[in-house]
Amino acid sequence: MPETPARWGWMTKIIVSHIIVVVGLIANSLTFAVMKNPRLRYKSYSHYLSALAVFDSLVLVSQEIHMVEEIMSVPGLFDRFSDDACKIFIFADAVCNLMSSWLIVAMAMERLCVVYMPFRRNMWCQQRGAVIIIFSLFCVMSCTQVF
Repeated sequence: MPETPARWGWMTKIIVSHIIVVVGLIANSLTFAVMKNPRLRYKSYSHYLSALAVFDSLVLVSQEIHMVEEIMSVPGLFDRFSDDACKIFIFADAVCNLMSSWLIVAMAMERLCVVYMPFRRNMWCQQRGAVIIIFSLFCVMSCTQVF
């Protein structure tokens, strides 16, 4: 039986996606460990990168769950979920995806402030401000997904 592009794509999806998830989880764990070391712990960008590592890891785990459910030919993982459990999973999945994107935007905005207004960076780019922005983003993203 000749190999078709559809079959190659399916095999690539099965093999490569799992490798990407494992490498991503390892990289995110290392990033989190480095950003929480005593020298970097008090920098504002350390909080952004740590939060990004956490939310990206949650996105990777969620995508892996979806991939395993898609690959399984027996009844899926989500068949035994109650309505509430399904809603919570979909809510958490959406919030993690949004947080991953918006944390990059927030970090880029902070870096933009540092470059264009270097004398005000001590006023704006502080550890406390980063934590407030991350928490505010989480609250806003959670509110947008309550439906």
